[in-house]
Amino acid sequence: MSSLPPIPPDIVRLTGPIFLGNLLNWALFGALSVQVYLYYLAFPKDLPLPKIIVSVVFALEFLQTVLSTRDAFLYFGYGWGNMNILNEVGLFWFSIPIVTGIVSCIVQLFFAWRIWIISCQRYVPIIIGLLSVCQVAAGVWTGVQSKIIQFWSDVQVKNGTPPSVWLVSSTTCDVFITITMFYCLSTSRTGFRSTNAILVKFIRLTVETGLITSTLTVVDLALFLSIKDTNYYLALSIMLSKLYSNSLLVLLNARICILNGREIGQTSVDSTLSWLSTSSRPIVHQPPQFETVGPSRPPSILRFPRISMVSHKHHANTPLSVAVTRITESTSDAALAGGRSFDSARDNLHTELGERKMQPVCNV
Repeated sequence: MSSLPPIPPDIVRLTGPIFLGNLLNWALFGALSVQVYLYYLAFPKDLPLPKIIVSVVFALEFLQTVLSTRDAFLYFGYGWGNMNILNEVGLFWFSIPIVTGIVSCIVQLFFAWRIWIISCQRYVPIIIGLLSVCQVAAGVWTGVQSKIIQFWSDVQVKNGTPPSVWLVSSTTCDVFITITMFYCLSTSRTGFRSTNAILVKFIRLTVETGLITSTLTVVDLALFLSIKDTNYYLALSIMLSKLYSNSLLVLLNARICILNGREIGQTSVDSTLSWLSTSSRPIVHQPPQFETVGPSRPPSILRFPRISMVSHKHHANTPLSVAVTRITESTSDAALAGGRSFDSARDNLHTELGERKMQPVCNV
């Protein structure tokens, strides 16, 4: 019976990254689970497509977490102290490059679709799609090569090209998405403060998520290529797919926005997600409303008071007359469904009401 190889004194360079990677992987999976729960709770009327995307991503992440935990238990439980088992790739050849490539491809294609909706241009989304397909193909190539090699000690030596192509393609795609989304959202600003606030929010989320994924991908590639005979790169590789899936859910759940603080609940939904049904709204519990006496009014979308002032040439003995007229304007959903804009609906309302005489309400 052959004896087991001795445990090296610097074994932490091999076991430490795998241990930390699994801890971070489970932490991000917990965050993802909460995000998925909030998504289905807040948007039960989304169309089937986004629900399918979220379900597929969550199923892949669950599978990746189970397989990574299985290998971690093999290293630190069943095969503890056995350097031969610690050197085996196990199922990491599938759970890291292949699953991560598929998840990142789904997220990147989702961003490409958003860019196409915002910019109405096909060239940029096509470039992003090609880079995304390239990185997922390189990820599958990396996994197959790692399965053939079988040992961690030989992966960095014999399998250097596929991971480089995979991570470089993924990083390039993430940077391209970040720059394009930043430009598209920045040029979409309007003169309305609420609209600009929503755009700034999405710009911040896009830049933050894009920088996080691209930065960690670059660091992962640098550790893989520069530091040999260690598993430092595995600390980031194990949890890399969770960064992409959480980025997707963060942007989907960013549509939940409760306006006016403690006042009557209102919500806003990202209009760029055109595959959402018009009735898709986050569920917000409204405070009780008191019933008013009088004729019912049509569903109100645009209401605001107008104050008009009539000024006269000021004389010492002539009082200043100020007339205040409050006009409540409303636009029904039927008018909007017919393709009429807010401005045209408002103009038609003025035509129907006619000229109103302003009566002085006070003398100064």
